[in-house]
Amino acid sequence: MKKISDIYGIVKESRERIIKTMQERGITELATILPYSEWCKQEECEPEEEEDDDDAYTDYKDQEAPYVVFIGKYDMNDYRIDKVTLVGDRFKFEGHINELGYDWSWEDDTVWATRMFVWEKLEELLGIGDEPQKVWVLTNHAATECEYLGTNNRVFAKKEDALKALAEWKKDEEVYVKRYEWNVCNDTPEHYEAYEEGDYCANHTEGFINEYEVK
Repeated sequence: MKKISDIYGIVKESRERIIKTMQERGITELATILPYSEWCKQEECEPEEEEDDDDAYTDYKDQEAPYVVFIGKYDMNDYRIDKVTLVGDRFKFEGHINELGYDWSWEDDTVWATRMFVWEKLEELLGIGDEPQKVWVLTNHAATECEYLGTNNRVFAKKEDALKALAEWKKDEEVYVKRYEWNVCNDTPEHYEAYEEGDYCANHTEGFINEYEVK
């Protein structure tokens, strides 16, 4: 579970998950809105001769499709994304740019933070937005001279980061463990525990990693 400040990492991971899923399923294009004919069937209404004349359908597209901020040919504009095409490992966005009409751009021509709205929509279409994700929780607690120092929990999106944090924490703890000759009863990459012989409650330290699934 990343901090909100790490929005770049969140957007990047979402994009990578979408590319992997599309490649695995052999999908190259995703429409963010229903075609006019399908929308009319869903709404049980008669289609207009020209879909652009149907204000209700236009309202549907404006509300349903994600938006990004587009930079480049038209300076900066809100860009409604109607279709996304995966070309290799790069996305092509197609949609409507206000009164300028229909056009396309590469994803790199849009402000990266606003692409999060596209990735959210694509995850929804692919059915992967609600899939549980694994996190690794590093928990450590300690007591010294009968004083409980509390419990600390840190959450990581990658196991290797949790292991690294546990190893760094262990280095500091080993200074005291060796100085006071505490017994070490657990010493693995995922669990470290030491205590004073005969007086665990008064003097001990422990750190361990647990894996969880979250939505």
